[in-house]
Formats: sequence, structure tokens, C-alpha cells
Amino acid sequence: LFAWHAIEEMEHRDVAFDVMKQVGEVPESTRRFVLVLTTVLMFGFTLYRTNIMLKCDGFSPRERLLMN
Repeated sequence: LFAWHAIEEMEHRDVAFDVMKQVGEVPESTRRFVLVLTTVLMFGFTLYRTNIMLKCDGFSPRERLLMN
């Protein structure tokens, strides 16, 4: 699932990057900062939502914590 999602995000990134280049110049430092920020937020949101779905499926907090 993560591999598929990563491929999808790369396709979206290409479009966003092309639009950014056409619309205006964005400093490289800003672009890198936003990339790191969105990566961290995306990972955190994915963990959060996965935990909620597992909770709805009846997994206990201990079971959810021990999953790998």
C-alpha cells in the first residue's frame, strides 16, 4: 500500500512541480522546507488514521501498538 501510494504521490509531485515552475520562482530553501514538512505531516496523518481504522476493527491499544 505504501509503495503504491508513493508512486501516486510522485506523479502528483511532477504536476505540482511543473505548475510551480510555470507560475513563479520559489526559493530552493522554501521548496525543501515544505517538502520535509509535508512528508512529516503525511506520515503522522497516515499513522493516526491507521490507528483509528484498527480501533474501529476492534484491535486493543496493546494489539495496535505491537503491530509491525
